[in-house]
Amino acid sequence: MPSAKRDQTSSVMQEGRWLRLFLGLFVAALLVCGCIVYYLDPFFHYHGPRAGFVYELNNQRSQNDGITRHFSYEALITGTSMSENFRTSSFARLFSLEAVKLPYPGARYKEINDNLKKALRTGNVKVVVRPLDDSYLLVHKDAQREDLGEYPVWLTNNNPFDDVKYLLNLDVLGGYCVPMCLKKAAGEAGSVTSFDEYGVDWPDDPAERNALGGLTFSGKAIPQEALTDAEAAMVLENIRQNVTDVIAEYPDTEFYYFFPPYSIVHYGELYENGELEKILAAEELVAEEMCGYENLHLFSFSHNAGVITSLDNYKDSGHYSPEICDWMLEEMRADRGRLTPDTLHAYFDDLRAKLLSYDYQNLRQ
Repeated sequence: MPSAKRDQTSSVMQEGRWLRLFLGLFVAALLVCGCIVYYLDPFFHYHGPRAGFVYELNNQRSQNDGITRHFSYEALITGTSMSENFRTSSFARLFSLEAVKLPYPGARYKEINDNLKKALRTGNVKVVVRPLDDSYLLVHKDAQREDLGEYPVWLTNNNPFDDVKYLLNLDVLGGYCVPMCLKKAAGEAGSVTSFDEYGVDWPDDPAERNALGGLTFSGKAIPQEALTDAEAAMVLENIRQNVTDVIAEYPDTEFYYFFPPYSIVHYGELYENGELEKILAAEELVAEEMCGYENLHLFSFSHNAGVITSLDNYKDSGHYSPEICDWMLEEMRADRGRLTPDTLHAYFDDLRAKLLSYDYQNLRQ
């Protein structure tokens, strides 16, 4: 064989060996990454927290499903950001049950209910606490939030083949697993973020709270839109699929649901937009639909003027402090503010009269 041809063949063989070596190292690196993510599992997709490691709870969309499946609990506090500032320690003190908190900021009713059904199937849930946001009553029953990027269905479904999106995720590896390993190496004691702290969004500095948000109100009488028949039908479809069906299916579970006490600024915005009457009518319709269930405790706290008009209780027009959450738990446990078939219409008549006649123009921070 001529020398030039032998050299060419040798070069090709050497390139092949380098290629195989590179591919082997690449596959090995992927396996190592996948094994690290599987072992530490910061999103609890496969198992609960491992002893000796620091687990930070800070990603509701990715961690809530795993918490639902792999943590121990007897009660559940869930919902939109209106559930974020609840403290499970306060709940335990009042209800004598161990709870987890699973907030889904901005989630529509379906997303919250899908996770709730998964929790209820464990057979361990004795009590559920959940807000019913007025802003998501008048949406399609299957609506989902779409402005946060791709929903991590690979963490919530039962398809093992798409787990690669989790196991080989560099954000998970670098943002969670590496810091966990470094803390372990530094001798930091293992821990899991408490559910008192998980998802909390409350500025301790009063200067960072601004319920009014620079809003001004016209002081004019604004014509209010009525709830149409089509909208009423949509509300009922939403509530039946995503709220009352599980209440009926799990009669041994006690459901403590409530209409959140938004600040008076929120109701002023609704009034200025001509939507206040419609929203109150939707809430009243929901209350009529829900109050017939014996295992449901339905509350509304917006009648408490001392709470909703004290703007220091809010960081913006809607989100209230942990202290307000504690107060609501105390009210619910004492059965104060509960709506019943006998009281709900008088309650909404009174609330409607107060909110439609309120002097929003003179609101001051």
